[in-house]
Amino acid sequence: SLLQESPVRKSMPQIFPTSSSSSTSTPTSPLPSFITQSERISWDQIIRSTHDVEMTITPPTTDRNENNIKTGLHSFRASDRRLDDFANRIQQQAVQAVAASLNDSEIQRLKSYGRILVTGSAGYLGATLVMLLKSKRIDLQVVGIDVVRNGPSLNYKISNNNDNISVSTVDHCIDVADSKRLSDVASSCSAVFHTAALHAPNASKHHVAEFYSTNVVGTDNILQLGLPTVFTSTTSLTVTPGVKSRIANGEIAWLDGSPSDFIGAPTDAVNLPRNKYGRTKLLAEKLCARAFEEKGLDCAVLRASRFFPEDIMDGSSLSVPNIKANELLGRRVSLVDLLDAHVHALINIKAFHGVISTLVAPWPWSWRHPEGNAKAIAAFVAKERSDAAVLYAKHGWKMPEMISCVRDFRNAVELFNWKPRFTWDSLLEVLRQEQSKNNPVNNEHDINTGNDSNTNDLDKFPLTYKNILEGAF
Repeated sequence: SLLQESPVRKSMPQIFPTSSSSSTSTPTSPLPSFITQSERISWDQIIRSTHDVEMTITPPTTDRNENNIKTGLHSFRASDRRLDDFANRIQQQAVQAVAASLNDSEIQRLKSYGRILVTGSAGYLGATLVMLLKSKRIDLQVVGIDVVRNGPSLNYKISNNNDNISVSTVDHCIDVADSKRLSDVASSCSAVFHTAALHAPNASKHHVAEFYSTNVVGTDNILQLGLPTVFTSTTSLTVTPGVKSRIANGEIAWLDGSPSDFIGAPTDAVNLPRNKYGRTKLLAEKLCARAFEEKGLDCAVLRASRFFPEDIMDGSSLSVPNIKANELLGRRVSLVDLLDAHVHALINIKAFHGVISTLVAPWPWSWRHPEGNAKAIAAFVAKERSDAAVLYAKHGWKMPEMISCVRDFRNAVELFNWKPRFTWDSLLEVLRQEQSKNNPVNNEHDINTGNDSNTNDLDKFPLTYKNILEGAF
């Protein structure tokens, strides 16, 4: 098997009674250390209501066999050589670009940590972080942990001069919910990138108790280490039943960031995340906020929007590159830009601790502009970038007919000075430049690419025509 099994969890928290007749009894899940006893009712209400709305309510199992974990990107790549090669190429280019962009001072700040712990290090983002930190330019000591080990097709190559060497990104097969083993392997580390999570593709195979164990208890265990922490959260938690209803009615959802403390967080079903993934990640965010507020822990929360190599859960008839291009209008972030933000969050952790930021390609216009419904916004986009439809059509792409969701990028851009390479405008500019090679016309466009006009190709890499057409971002 390409996937080696993880150790069995010693104790799975039984969040809900197995009998529906006991639905009013108190869950027996552990109380996270940063949450006060008075808040237990709110936590239980959020988790219990998750149980009510989830279709998958099979009791959790401690026998986590291979079939139970073959729903993540690990297994998709293990069973699909083309996807594996495609994802690896995106990772390699992201590592190359970010490593080259760091100045000597930034690299020294990273090196000052000595050794860094990366959780979820077999995953798409976690593995890329390990690859970057171990790259020749940075050359940091890293401890990578995950519940699966990299199989042969999941080993990654790090460029070393002109040679490529295969390396594993997982040093220890450890569950973040296992506080004792986690504490042991982290004892030599001075900072953490916490990317480990059960997420949407795992929903059909894992009970809500397992989501709670990994996403909430696991995060609590990480925070208990007391190390500077960059926590990868998700924009999925901003999608509530209320938001889904507005989208279904043809409205546009402008999803603002939410840096508020746990107190006052919604507990009604309409304003809570729609599934166990979002709800457990919301609780994990609140743990981070409480750790910062009450313990003074250096902790930055980064909400990642869509960034996986293929939109395997999207039922659209459009090509993957077309889908990704459209989603750069406020719903997607490229891996290279996600990687860049994570590294700079740790480099500048003292300045940005306690901050929740959404990582998404910036909306090209002012926030919440223009007014109108989803169709009207799409029409506005087409009018403002009048040549976009022609550029799209050349490649068999279709412009979005509706723009129903735009996420708030402002914290990351304003606080981190984050300058994403892949934006919708920068993508259009590359398409224009390619077209002008065959049909040179001096057209002027009001373009905000996030780069100066004199920026060289290295600063834009991997924003290339080839990568855009193949959706390699």
